[in-house]
Amino acid sequence: MKFIMKTNKKILIGIGVLAIIVFLLAWAPWITNECAINKVVEKLGGPDAQFFYLTETMVVRDIPKEVNWFPFSRFVTFPGEAGWFVSFYNCIFFEELTQNQVIDIAKEHLQKYVYHAFPNKDFFSMVEKVEVVDGECEANKYWENWDKPPIKSPKKHQCWIVKFYYPGPAEGSHLVVYVNKNTNEVLGGTQTR
Repeated sequence: MKFIMKTNKKILIGIGVLAIIVFLLAWAPWITNECAINKVVEKLGGPDAQFFYLTETMVVRDIPKEVNWFPFSRFVTFPGEAGWFVSFYNCIFFEELTQNQVIDIAKEHLQKYVYHAFPNKDFFSMVEKVEVVDGECEANKYWENWDKPPIKSPKKHQCWIVKFYYPGPAEGSHLVVYVNKNTNEVLGGTQTR
């Protein structure tokens, strides 16, 4: 009988210790609001980094920030725009790409191929406006296959459609890059002619 009571006591102590550990991790009191905001600002490139916030470009330090408690983490938001989770071990997981991040992905990809359309010109210095819309797109690998026949019946995906407007031969001339919403991979694009 004493053996069973000692075993039960050890189990109860073990469960109690485990419950305290889980509670502390869920509460995560070491993630202060300041720490959570600093981690997000650091991830975005620092307080002087540019961020497209609610239709205008601002430096990150000037954007309002809110911090909310979640079990095992904090959720930092730029109200009306974007949000990031800062976990109890101080890693940041993006909820969804921000408009700036989508534009950066599209721009980085387009920089590799834009010389086909604009030899001897700095295309991005001509860009007057950038627009990001949610929609369906084809994985046509347009920019990689510049001088090749188009892919027949490419698959369709949910995408961010990024349009770079420039002063061209027609009103509203633009180059387009398709960014997959689920994988952040560039799937293709198109251009006005």
